[in-house]
Amino acid sequence: MKKLIFFSLWLFSAISLVAQNVTYVYDNAGNRTSRTVRLSSPAHSPERQPEETALEDFVAEHSVKIYPNPTKGMLAVEISNFDSDVRADFLLTDMSGKVIDRLPAVSGYETLNLSRQPAGLYVLRITINGEATVWKIIKE
Repeated sequence: MKKLIFFSLWLFSAISLVAQNVTYVYDNAGNRTSRTVRLSSPAHSPERQPEETALEDFVAEHSVKIYPNPTKGMLAVEISNFDSDVRADFLLTDMSGKVIDRLPAVSGYETLNLSRQPAGLYVLRITINGEATVWKIIKE
């Protein structure tokens, strides 16, 4: 009987957990332009953000969006008009230039996992068909 009561209490507490999600939006110079606070259940991957909250740049006639920045671990990268002719890759380095991760993009939506990296500033270089853009990523 004690096990049943303990399990019921544990299940009820796990269902009722609610997390606070604070999202910051930065311009290309790194200045914070807005803050959004949402109460939601915790997620294991980045949520797709509305158009006005994602950071966007254009590279080789493709729109590139990243979010959330700052991140607690998972960073989403969306590349528009991604097809089999597009050659894209990501290079993530720390501020000293040490390569943290290098990987090719295989679809128009990729996630980068920074959860094992310490908090700090990182540089993400996205190259699409020979043209590149550089992003400053903040890991909380």
